[in-house]
Amino acid sequence: MAFQCPRAYLGVRQDLLPTHWEIVAGRAPLRLKASQVQHGELLCIYQDERGRSVGTVRRLAPGGYKCISDGAGRFRCRPLR
Repeated sequence: MAFQCPRAYLGVRQDLLPTHWEIVAGRAPLRLKASQVQHGELLCIYQDERGRSVGTVRRLAPGGYKCISDGAGRFRCRPLR
């Protein structure tokens, strides 16, 4: 199973994100900075044009799967054994 961070833009609204993704904190995202798996959530961290972190978007990792991130916005999830 694979996931990718949603494309975001300045002024993105919660209801415009793909299903199951939500804004965590900060101003509206602009450009993807990094991605990671933390505490059972897939996190996408966005930055502004100056390189400052300005927002995070997340979704729950699917139950029964172990997920890893490539750090650049993509996630691969495999069933737990």
